[in-house]
Amino acid sequence: MGNVAPLIGRAPAQDVSFHGYEIKKGTFAVLNMVSYHHNPELWENPTEFSPERFLNQQMEFIMQH
Repeated sequence: MGNVAPLIGRAPAQDVSFHGYEIKKGTFAVLNMVSYHHNPELWENPTEFSPERFLNQQMEFIMQH
């Protein structure tokens, strides 16, 4: 397994409140996707490649989190 884009940068287009934090418009934030995708509190067996965790019974893509 490898990560094509382990860190993703984003900045809000307007002031936002996120989990009790006030983030001003234009504030640049870096999201660590590796920590999210390998979090055992969010995924069963997070280090295993398992595309079926994103498919329903009809084999259609679903978003779990």
